Amino acid sequence: MIRNQTPPVLCYENENPITGDTLTNLTLGSDFYGNATAYIYVPDDAVNTYKTDVSFSKLEDKIKPLSEYEAGVVNGSFI
Repeated sequence: MIRNQTPPVLCYENENPITGDTLTNLTLGSDFYGNATAYIYVPDDAVNTYKTDVSFSKLEDKIKPLSEYEAGVVNGSFI
């Protein structure tokens, strides 16, 4: 879960943000992509911001609204 409205920069190298394929390979690896239930939950009104952000765009299919997670907790589908 990320509660920030503005997407954070996920990784730096020599004080420069790492983005795109390099970032994906460094921070998440193939296990994240192969995991059907691994998601990144963000504030509902920031979902599109995250999906189009340079650091998160490769993960757009994994980004979901925080209200979806909270609803899952309430109805017991997320533990």
